[in-house]
Amino acid sequence: MRTLLSISLVYFFSILNSQAQIQLLLSDMPSSGDTIRVSNASQTTTINLTQTGPNTTWDFTTLKAVSQEVKQFKSSAQTPYFFYFIGTFGEKIADTIGTGQFTFTDVYKFYKKNTTDFSTQGIGFRYSGIPLAGNYSDIDEIFKFPLDYSDKDTTTFKFKVEIPSVGYYGSQGTRINVVDGWGTVKTPFGNFPCLRVKSTITAMDSVSFNGFNFGFPNNSVEYKWMAKSQKIPILQVTQGFTGNSIVYRDFYRNLATGTEQVESSHASLYPNPTSGIVHINAGELNLQSIQLYSVEGKMVLNQSISNENKLDLKALGNGIYFATIWHSKGFFVEKIIVNH
Repeated sequence: MRTLLSISLVYFFSILNSQAQIQLLLSDMPSSGDTIRVSNASQTTTINLTQTGPNTTWDFTTLKAVSQEVKQFKSSAQTPYFFYFIGTFGEKIADTIGTGQFTFTDVYKFYKKNTTDFSTQGIGFRYSGIPLAGNYSDIDEIFKFPLDYSDKDTTTFKFKVEIPSVGYYGSQGTRINVVDGWGTVKTPFGNFPCLRVKSTITAMDSVSFNGFNFGFPNNSVEYKWMAKSQKIPILQVTQGFTGNSIVYRDFYRNLATGTEQVESSHASLYPNPTSGIVHINAGELNLQSIQLYSVEGKMVLNQSISNENKLDLKALGNGIYFATIWHSKGFFVEKIIVNH
């Protein structure tokens, strides 16, 4: 009876939490060592960016992944630019940018978690194979904390990277953040209580190359649906000078097979929440295997499914997990709550 009661309470508060306004803290941001998988969605997807406000439900479950990548946040000592950014951690944001003689490779941004903000501290890249870097003379505060619905802030940023015997590359501008909505965001990765943050970035990039100086605008608008403990946006839509993108947190998907996800109504997992043993009711589907992921995107289980169609999750810690269950026609995804 006590176990049943505790499971019921977990389920009740998970429902209650999904209907409540959340607050984002510094602990919800990425740290050195985090590894997070994301999917890049098809640009043919239509997203209504004007829909926002209090207690909003954003349904993006029809997003289709066309490619995947893994975001890795590394200690500066694990990058080619460690000498410049001691005490920070970096993320490779591009293998190559630019063109012709003005081509940069191994492009990293470096971040720091301060008491009240999460900010970009600098940028590093290779030019002609030489590692170069520059600290922001005016750091870019990506978020200020605590972050609540209706918060608004305006910050500036500026950096310059000297390129020996060539010139420099730099940028300066303004970031305006507005938390313009809260509610629930739904994607192929799951459903999450969230805040939506709209960031309007007005920037001017500047280049000096062999005595020729020129500048060009690099403006963008970012729409980010942020959830507790997820480190990066559950979904981010960027409209930028160089193009648009739709990126969302996701599981590993075998995109090469061309298999499609079956609607979750074709299968069920029970009991859910569970204290250990989970049964899979998949009707006439021929189940094959399962991968189980934590909310951080780490695979914690990968096994074939027996004829009994049940899983033993007693060895897992309490928490929320996402199961990708494969069958002869594709796969489906279900959320599992484990509470021992």
